[in-house]
Amino acid sequence: MDRSVARVKKRLRKKARRGFRGYPVAALAFYGPDDRPASKAVASIMEGEGDAPSQMRKWCSEQAEVRHDATVLAEVMAFIEEFGVLTAQSHQCSR
Repeated sequence: MDRSVARVKKRLRKKARRGFRGYPVAALAFYGPDDRPASKAVASIMEGEGDAPSQMRKWCSEQAEVRHDATVLAEVMAFIEEFGVLTAQSHQCSR
């Protein structure tokens, strides 16, 4: 695994592991056609309790596993940092 991928993954895991730290909250979901490759990612930002997402962004890749794609992970991290996210939640889904 590329060092930059490992570094961004570690930052995302750490932010998610820290638990609820306040708002805004980022919800991250990685999913694909089945439970193996995640070909899509979506991140949304909630500004307060019970609020609908105020911002949402999607990433797709036909060739790469997005959970291991350095470009996608860096963009996800930049997106959540842009909004000053204090809490992150991550979900891995299959269709």
